[in-house]
Amino acid sequence: MNIGTEDEPELVPHEVAVQINYAQNLILDCDGDFERIRAAGHPCQKSAATHQKEHPDRARQDARAADLCGGPPNWC
Repeated sequence: MNIGTEDEPELVPHEVAVQINYAQNLILDCDGDFERIRAAGHPCQKSAATHQKEHPDRARQDARAADLCGGPPNWC
């Protein structure tokens, strides 16, 4: 997928484009407030743990979403 512009294309796999889109929307939805972004990751962490055995693909997606919400307090 092209996440760049027509003049400056930047091709990435679909999975990466989805992650970038999720992260951008999360930042906008939380008004860039790091604490709100971290809080948004908690339900994803719980869901990843819940689905680990029966739905490993879903668990990986949830874990990835939680990871996008995390990081040390001085991350941004």
